[in-house]
Amino acid sequence: MKPEDVRNLPDRVLVDRFRARGEDRFFEEFVRRYTARLFGVCWHILRNRQDSEDVVQEAFLRAYRGIEAYEGGDFFSWLKAIGTNCAVNLWRKRKRECNVVVPENGLAPKDFLDRFSGHDLEQSICFADQIEAELKELSKLQAGVLKLWIQGYTYEEIAAETGCTLMTVKSNIQNGILRLRRRWNQLKMVKKKGDEEAD
Repeated sequence: MKPEDVRNLPDRVLVDRFRARGEDRFFEEFVRRYTARLFGVCWHILRNRQDSEDVVQEAFLRAYRGIEAYEGGDFFSWLKAIGTNCAVNLWRKRKRECNVVVPENGLAPKDFLDRFSGHDLEQSICFADQIEAELKELSKLQAGVLKLWIQGYTYEEIAAETGCTLMTVKSNIQNGILRLRRRWNQLKMVKKKGDEEAD
């Protein structure tokens, strides 16, 4: 006997068949129908392809295991609620992970030499402590991200290290750089004035 064609069955019938027979092909039709739509929901929350794909898989797995909890009505609305909860939970986790701890060890003079001092090692060493103090005035996230950048990490590496999105990484680096450059220029002016007065 030819297997029943699941593609034309209403959602409610698919649920009933899956509950009664336990055949995965009935649930797999939901995966075929709703993966793209559910991905769009997750992407809207997470803005990350891999995270969205992972959440979609998790949502379908939870729906598969908890099909008895479905009480009727629009199946996708029920599935969407599961996916939304999973996505929000992951978003909150990522947000907490972005509150990175600033490394205790200070920045090496060469890091400042390469990024700020224009190959002036004397200035780099002279201002390292002051710049380090300025970093401590930033948020933990911004300081942590900026330290990694100063130490030579790429945007992608920093994102992987902190769990932040590339947009978050770039934004914090750009804002932090502006602040550090202002402070760097202030320190140079103070040093230049002191040198002139000493002469």
